[in-house]
Amino acid sequence: SLLGTIRTYVGGPGAQALQGLLVPLDVLGFIAIATLLGRMPGQLLQKILGSVVFPAFSKTRREAPERLDTLLLRMRLALLAVTVPLFFGLALFAQPIVDLLYDPRYAAAGFIMALLLAEDAIASLSAPYQNLMLAEGNSPLHALVMAFWAVARTVGIFAGFALAGVFGMLVGMAIGSTLMLMLSTGLAWRRDYATKLLDVAALAICGAFYAYIALGLEMPAG
Repeated sequence: SLLGTIRTYVGGPGAQALQGLLVPLDVLGFIAIATLLGRMPGQLLQKILGSVVFPAFSKTRREAPERLDTLLLRMRLALLAVTVPLFFGLALFAQPIVDLLYDPRYAAAGFIMALLLAEDAIASLSAPYQNLMLAEGNSPLHALVMAFWAVARTVGIFAGFALAGVFGMLVGMAIGSTLMLMLSTGLAWRRDYATKLLDVAALAICGAFYAYIALGLEMPAG
């Protein structure tokens, strides 16, 4: 799907191309390994959402539009129930996974992988809203949100690196994804999709865990 394609590019090759302008080759190698391993769950989740959530929204909008709010709430509850244990569980085990698959020279990839997984948890929360935009035929608005995400992550990469090196660059990417989530959520609120309490709770949970990963773990010396 278009959503999955954009997410895959912005989350992978596009971001790595920008990072390659800033970091030395060895660090870029760590990022490449972390991206290869860390982005797989998010890509799988997007495929599932594209094949299940989007058709469900489209059918409900055609046949029973009054049930759209209820369906959206159910989808977001299900997504949160999957996202928290999947992404955060893998983030906690990112270092052992990298240590198992690669020799000690690549240990730093584990910390980067953990941060990428935690960021994907935040970004995935907006997916139902974006699928709903497409189901409603509002592709220009969806394209605007995706363009905003690309710009926000790009600014986050360069500004974060300028402020705090590789760590700042990774955090800057996550801030860009958080801003995209806030934009998607704000647009949905304006259209009276009543999941405000869930939105706030989900962002608080994911933000707290990202902070735990970013501040509680350390990047091994590579």
